[in-house]
Amino acid sequence: MKVLLNAFDSASHAGPFPNLAIMKLAAFHKAKGDEVALIGKGLKRQTIMPDPDRVYVSCVFDWNGSQAKGLRLMSSAPEFYIGGSGIDLVNKLPPEVEAAAPDYDIYDGRGVPGWRYAIGFSSRGCNRKCGFCVVPQKEGRIQPATSLDMLTAGFDKVLLLDNNIMQDPEIETKLRWLADWGGQVNFNQGIDARVIERKPHLAPLLVETKFRTRSFKSKIVTLAYDYPHYHNIIERAVKILDDAGFDLRRQVQFYVITNYDTTFEQDLFRVNHLKSLGTAPYVMIYDKRNAPLNVRRLQRYTNRPALFWQMDWKDYSRRPLEKGEFLAEIQIGDF
Repeated sequence: MKVLLNAFDSASHAGPFPNLAIMKLAAFHKAKGDEVALIGKGLKRQTIMPDPDRVYVSCVFDWNGSQAKGLRLMSSAPEFYIGGSGIDLVNKLPPEVEAAAPDYDIYDGRGVPGWRYAIGFSSRGCNRKCGFCVVPQKEGRIQPATSLDMLTAGFDKVLLLDNNIMQDPEIETKLRWLADWGGQVNFNQGIDARVIERKPHLAPLLVETKFRTRSFKSKIVTLAYDYPHYHNIIERAVKILDDAGFDLRRQVQFYVITNYDTTFEQDLFRVNHLKSLGTAPYVMIYDKRNAPLNVRRLQRYTNRPALFWQMDWKDYSRRPLEKGEFLAEIQIGDF
Protein backbone atom coordinates (compact mmCIF):
# COMPACT_ATOMS: atom_id res chain seq x y z
CA MET A 1 0.00 0.00 0.00
CA LYS A 2 1.15 3.52 -0.84
CA VAL A 3 0.48 5.91 2.06
CA LEU A 4 0.81 9.70 1.75
CA LEU A 5 1.07 11.70 4.97
CA ASN A 6 0.30 15.43 4.95
CA ALA A 7 1.39 17.51 7.95
CA PHE A 8 -0.77 20.36 6.71
CA ASP A 9 0.20 23.17 9.08
CA SER A 10 3.74 22.22 10.04
CA ALA A 11 5.12 25.60 8.96
CA SER A 12 5.81 28.30 11.56
CA HIS A 13 7.81 31.51 11.88
CA ALA A 14 10.53 29.50 13.65
CA GLY A 15 10.72 26.77 11.01
CA PRO A 16 8.86 23.49 10.44
CA PHE A 17 7.46 21.72 13.48
CA PRO A 18 7.30 17.90 13.60
CA ASN A 19 3.83 16.38 13.85
CA LEU A 20 3.69 13.57 16.41
CA ALA A 21 0.54 11.97 14.99
CA ILE A 22 2.13 11.87 11.53
CA MET A 23 5.26 10.25 13.00
CA LYS A 24 3.17 7.55 14.67
CA LEU A 25 1.22 6.87 11.47
CA ALA A 26 4.50 6.58 9.58
CA ALA A 27 5.86 4.06 12.08
CA PHE A 28 2.64 2.04 12.03
CA HIS A 29 2.50 1.76 8.24
CA LYS A 30 6.23 1.12 7.76
CA ALA A 31 5.96 -1.77 10.23
CA LYS A 32 3.30 -3.26 7.93
CA GLY A 33 5.63 -2.94 4.94
CA ASP A 34 3.75 -0.03 3.35
CA GLU A 35 5.46 2.65 1.26
CA VAL A 36 5.22 5.96 3.14
CA ALA A 37 5.78 9.54 1.91
CA LEU A 38 5.55 12.87 3.74
CA ILE A 39 4.55 16.32 2.55
CA GLY A 40 3.66 19.48 4.50
CA LYS A 41 3.87 23.25 4.46
CA GLY A 42 7.36 24.53 5.15
CA LEU A 43 9.08 21.16 4.90
CA LYS A 44 12.17 20.63 2.81
CA ARG A 45 12.48 17.59 0.53
CA GLN A 46 8.78 17.32 -0.31
CA THR A 47 8.07 13.75 -1.39
CA ILE A 48 6.13 13.18 -4.59
CA MET A 49 3.89 10.09 -4.45
CA PRO A 50 1.70 9.60 -7.52
CA ASP A 51 -1.60 7.79 -6.98
CA PRO A 52 -1.44 6.97 -3.25
CA ASP A 53 -3.81 4.31 -1.96
CA ARG A 54 -4.39 6.13 1.30
CA VAL A 55 -3.97 9.76 2.39
CA TYR A 56 -3.81 11.10 5.94
CA VAL A 57 -4.06 14.85 6.57
CA SER A 58 -3.27 16.22 10.02
CA CYS A 59 -4.48 19.77 10.75
CA VAL A 60 -3.62 21.22 14.17
CA PHE A 61 -5.00 24.76 13.93
CA ASP A 62 -8.64 25.59 13.27
CA TRP A 63 -7.80 28.59 11.08
CA ASN A 64 -6.35 26.10 8.57
CA GLY A 65 -9.31 23.73 8.84
CA SER A 66 -11.28 24.84 5.78
CA GLN A 67 -8.22 24.69 3.53
CA ALA A 68 -7.28 21.26 4.85
CA LYS A 69 -10.81 19.95 4.27
CA GLY A 70 -10.59 21.21 0.70
CA LEU A 71 -7.83 18.70 -0.01
CA ARG A 72 -10.42 15.94 0.07
CA LEU A 73 -12.04 17.37 -3.06
CA MET A 74 -8.71 17.41 -4.89
CA SER A 75 -7.62 13.91 -3.93
CA SER A 76 -8.31 10.82 -6.03
CA ALA A 77 -7.03 8.43 -3.34
CA PRO A 78 -9.44 5.56 -2.61
CA GLU A 79 -9.01 6.21 1.11
CA PHE A 80 -8.76 9.71 2.59
CA TYR A 81 -8.60 10.54 6.29
CA ILE A 82 -8.36 13.96 7.90
CA GLY A 83 -8.06 14.76 11.60
CA GLY A 84 -6.45 16.87 14.26
CA SER A 85 -7.67 19.60 16.60
CA GLY A 86 -8.04 21.95 13.62
CA ILE A 87 -10.78 19.66 12.29
CA ASP A 88 -12.53 18.37 15.40
CA LEU A 89 -11.83 17.55 19.05
CA VAL A 90 -13.34 14.07 19.04
CA ASN A 91 -11.50 11.87 16.55
CA LYS A 92 -8.28 10.32 17.82
CA LEU A 93 -5.68 7.95 16.47
CA PRO A 94 -6.63 4.28 16.71
CA PRO A 95 -5.12 2.65 19.83
CA GLU A 96 -2.72 0.56 17.78
CA VAL A 97 -1.36 3.69 16.07
CA GLU A 98 -1.22 5.72 19.29
CA ALA A 99 0.86 2.92 20.85
CA ALA A 100 3.45 3.04 18.05
CA ALA A 101 6.83 4.59 18.76
CA PRO A 102 7.27 7.69 16.54
CA ASP A 103 9.18 7.33 13.27
CA TYR A 104 11.86 10.00 13.67
CA ASP A 105 13.51 9.16 10.33
CA ILE A 106 10.65 10.67 8.37
CA TYR A 107 11.65 14.20 9.48
CA ASP A 108 15.37 13.84 8.77
CA GLY A 109 16.55 16.54 6.36
CA ARG A 110 13.19 18.34 6.40
CA GLY A 111 14.52 21.59 7.84
CA VAL A 112 13.21 21.19 11.40
CA PRO A 113 15.30 23.49 13.64
CA GLY A 114 17.36 21.59 16.21
CA TRP A 115 16.48 18.17 14.79
CA ARG A 116 16.93 15.41 16.03
CA TYR A 117 15.21 15.37 19.39
CA ALA A 118 12.69 13.21 21.20
CA ILE A 119 9.15 14.55 21.14
CA GLY A 120 6.09 13.57 23.11
CA PHE A 121 3.90 13.91 26.18
CA SER A 122 4.84 12.95 29.71
CA SER A 123 1.34 14.11 30.73
CA ARG A 124 -1.84 15.06 28.94
CA GLY A 125 -4.59 17.55 29.66
CA CYS A 126 -4.85 20.67 31.80
CA ASN A 127 -6.79 21.59 34.94
CA ARG A 128 -7.30 25.20 33.81
CA LYS A 129 -10.34 26.21 31.79
CA CYS A 130 -9.03 29.01 29.58
CA GLY A 131 -11.62 29.97 27.00
CA PHE A 132 -9.08 30.41 24.22
CA CYS A 133 -7.70 26.86 24.63
CA VAL A 134 -9.15 23.57 23.33
CA VAL A 135 -7.10 21.31 25.62
CA PRO A 136 -9.60 20.91 28.50
CA GLN A 137 -12.35 19.98 26.05
CA LYS A 138 -10.13 17.69 24.01
CA GLU A 139 -8.05 15.97 26.68
CA GLY A 140 -9.63 16.72 30.05
CA ARG A 141 -7.73 17.10 33.30
CA ILE A 142 -4.08 16.27 33.89
CA GLN A 143 -3.30 12.59 33.43
CA PRO A 144 -0.06 10.61 33.02
CA ALA A 145 1.21 9.72 29.55
CA THR A 146 4.68 8.40 28.58
CA SER A 147 7.45 8.06 31.17
CA LEU A 148 10.42 10.38 30.68
CA ASP A 149 12.93 7.55 30.54
CA MET A 150 10.98 5.86 27.76
CA LEU A 151 10.37 9.14 25.95
CA THR A 152 14.04 10.19 25.93
CA ALA A 153 15.65 6.78 25.30
CA GLY A 154 18.48 7.23 22.78
CA PHE A 155 18.24 11.04 22.73
CA ASP A 156 20.05 13.91 24.42
CA LYS A 157 17.29 16.45 23.67
CA VAL A 158 13.54 16.31 24.26
CA LEU A 159 10.65 18.55 23.27
CA LEU A 160 7.86 18.06 25.80
CA LEU A 161 4.37 18.72 24.47
CA ASP A 162 2.73 18.55 27.92
CA ASN A 163 -0.07 21.11 27.99
CA ASN A 164 0.65 22.18 31.57
CA ILE A 165 3.50 20.15 32.97
CA MET A 166 3.70 22.27 36.12
CA GLN A 167 0.28 20.95 37.21
CA ASP A 168 1.50 17.38 37.01
CA PRO A 169 1.39 15.84 40.52
CA GLU A 170 4.81 14.35 39.72
CA ILE A 171 6.37 17.63 38.57
CA GLU A 172 8.99 17.76 41.34
CA THR A 173 10.13 14.24 40.52
CA LYS A 174 10.16 15.03 36.80
CA LEU A 175 12.24 18.19 37.20
CA ARG A 176 14.76 16.30 39.32
CA TRP A 177 14.85 13.53 36.70
CA LEU A 178 15.45 16.00 33.87
CA ALA A 179 18.25 17.71 35.80
CA ASP A 180 19.94 14.38 36.59
CA TRP A 181 19.45 13.16 32.99
CA GLY A 182 21.43 16.16 31.78
CA GLY A 183 19.89 16.45 28.32
CA GLN A 184 18.36 19.61 26.88
CA VAL A 185 14.60 20.09 27.31
CA ASN A 186 12.06 22.36 25.66
CA PHE A 187 8.89 22.86 27.70
CA ASN A 188 6.98 23.59 24.53
CA GLN A 189 3.67 24.69 26.00
CA GLY A 190 5.28 26.85 28.64
CA ILE A 191 5.57 27.00 32.42
CA ASP A 192 2.56 27.95 34.56
CA ALA A 193 3.52 31.10 36.49
CA ARG A 194 0.66 30.51 38.92
CA VAL A 195 2.21 27.21 39.99
CA ILE A 196 5.63 28.84 40.39
CA GLU A 197 4.04 31.52 42.58
CA ARG A 198 2.25 28.92 44.69
CA LYS A 199 5.14 26.42 44.83
CA PRO A 200 8.35 28.49 44.81
CA HIS A 201 10.50 25.45 45.64
CA LEU A 202 10.04 24.30 42.04
CA ALA A 203 11.97 27.26 40.60
CA PRO A 204 15.44 26.10 41.80
CA LEU A 205 14.66 22.67 40.32
CA LEU A 206 13.61 24.23 37.02
CA VAL A 207 16.79 26.30 36.73
CA GLU A 208 18.86 23.12 37.15
CA THR A 209 17.40 21.61 33.98
CA LYS A 210 18.96 22.42 30.61
CA PHE A 211 15.87 24.31 29.44
CA ARG A 212 15.97 25.53 25.85
CA THR A 213 13.86 27.13 23.11
CA ARG A 214 12.28 24.94 20.43
CA SER A 215 15.34 25.23 18.21
CA PHE A 216 17.52 24.27 21.19
CA LYS A 217 19.77 27.24 20.39
CA SER A 218 18.82 29.57 23.25
CA LYS A 219 18.43 29.08 26.99
CA ILE A 220 14.96 30.56 27.52
CA VAL A 221 11.95 29.39 29.50
CA THR A 222 8.48 30.71 28.65
CA LEU A 223 5.57 31.45 30.97
CA ALA A 224 2.23 33.17 30.34
CA TYR A 225 0.56 36.40 31.47
CA ASP A 226 -2.99 35.91 30.20
CA TYR A 227 -4.95 38.52 32.12
CA PRO A 228 -4.17 41.89 33.75
CA HIS A 229 -5.57 40.82 37.13
CA TYR A 230 -2.71 38.32 37.41
CA HIS A 231 -0.28 41.21 37.91
CA ASN A 232 0.48 40.44 41.56
CA ILE A 233 0.99 36.74 40.82
CA ILE A 234 3.30 37.61 37.93
CA GLU A 235 5.36 39.96 40.08
CA ARG A 236 5.82 37.29 42.74
CA ALA A 237 6.63 34.61 40.16
CA VAL A 238 9.26 36.83 38.52
CA LYS A 239 10.82 37.51 41.94
CA ILE A 240 10.92 33.78 42.65
CA LEU A 241 12.61 33.06 39.32
CA ASP A 242 15.11 35.84 39.94
CA ASP A 243 15.93 34.47 43.40
CA ALA A 244 16.35 30.98 41.90
CA GLY A 245 19.09 32.23 39.58
CA PHE A 246 17.31 32.91 36.29
CA ASP A 247 18.62 35.79 34.18
CA LEU A 248 15.29 37.57 33.78
CA ARG A 249 16.12 39.52 30.64
CA ARG A 250 17.90 36.73 28.76
CA GLN A 251 16.33 33.53 30.06
CA VAL A 252 12.69 34.35 30.83
CA GLN A 253 9.84 35.42 28.56
CA PHE A 254 6.06 35.56 28.91
CA TYR A 255 3.40 34.83 26.32
CA VAL A 256 0.86 37.68 26.30
CA ILE A 257 -2.35 36.69 24.56
CA THR A 258 -4.19 39.59 22.92
CA ASN A 259 -7.39 40.16 20.95
CA TYR A 260 -9.32 37.61 22.99
CA ASP A 261 -11.23 39.25 25.83
CA THR A 262 -8.94 42.09 26.84
CA THR A 263 -8.79 45.68 25.66
CA PHE A 264 -5.78 47.14 23.92
CA GLU A 265 -5.06 49.16 27.06
CA GLN A 266 -4.97 45.94 29.08
CA ASP A 267 -2.68 44.34 26.51
CA LEU A 268 -0.32 47.30 26.63
CA PHE A 269 -0.42 47.26 30.45
CA ARG A 270 0.85 43.67 30.54
CA VAL A 271 3.59 44.38 27.99
CA ASN A 272 4.82 47.42 29.91
CA HIS A 273 4.46 45.65 33.26
CA LEU A 274 6.77 42.86 32.13
CA LYS A 275 9.22 45.39 30.76
CA SER A 276 9.27 47.15 34.14
CA LEU A 277 10.03 43.79 35.79
CA GLY A 278 13.02 43.34 33.49
CA THR A 279 11.69 40.38 31.53
CA ALA A 280 10.46 40.00 27.95
CA PRO A 281 6.87 39.67 26.73
CA TYR A 282 6.02 37.71 23.58
CA VAL A 283 2.70 38.83 22.12
CA MET A 284 0.36 36.18 20.73
CA ILE A 285 -2.72 37.29 18.78
CA TYR A 286 -5.99 35.39 18.98
CA ASP A 287 -7.89 35.41 15.68
CA LYS A 288 -5.10 37.38 14.03
CA ARG A 289 -6.94 37.78 10.74
CA ASN A 290 -9.49 39.99 12.48
CA ALA A 291 -7.15 41.73 14.89
CA PRO A 292 -7.09 45.54 14.85
CA LEU A 293 -4.02 47.31 13.56
CA ASN A 294 -2.85 48.55 16.96
CA VAL A 295 -2.74 44.99 18.31
CA ARG A 296 -0.72 43.77 15.34
CA ARG A 297 1.63 46.74 15.69
CA LEU A 298 2.06 45.91 19.36
CA GLN A 299 3.07 42.38 18.41
CA ARG A 300 5.51 43.65 15.80
CA TYR A 301 7.06 46.02 18.34
CA THR A 302 7.17 43.62 21.28
CA ASN A 303 8.47 40.53 19.53
CA ARG A 304 11.61 42.24 18.24
CA PRO A 305 13.78 42.35 21.39
CA ALA A 306 16.38 44.83 20.15
CA LEU A 307 13.62 47.31 19.25
CA PHE A 308 11.54 46.57 22.34
CA TRP A 309 14.29 47.26 24.84
CA GLN A 310 15.51 50.40 23.09
CA MET A 311 12.21 52.14 22.42
CA ASP A 312 8.99 52.79 24.32
CA TRP A 313 5.66 51.89 22.74
CA LYS A 314 4.67 55.56 22.79
CA ASP A 315 7.55 56.41 20.46
CA TYR A 316 7.09 53.34 18.26
CA SER A 317 3.36 53.98 17.82
CA ARG A 318 4.13 57.41 16.32
CA ARG A 319 6.29 55.92 13.59
CA PRO A 320 4.87 55.52 10.09
CA LEU A 321 3.43 52.14 9.21
CA GLU A 322 5.97 49.67 7.95
CA LYS A 323 5.36 47.92 4.65
CA GLY A 324 4.16 44.67 6.20
CA GLU A 325 1.77 46.48 8.52
CA PHE A 326 0.28 48.51 5.69
CA LEU A 327 -0.30 45.45 3.51
CA ALA A 328 -1.85 43.53 6.41
CA GLU A 329 -4.25 46.41 7.08
CA ILE A 330 -5.40 46.40 3.43
CA GLN A 331 -5.78 42.63 3.44
CA ILE A 332 -8.27 42.56 6.34
CA GLY A 333 -9.99 45.84 5.54
CA ASP A 334 -13.31 46.50 3.84
CA PHE A 335 -11.99 46.63 0.28
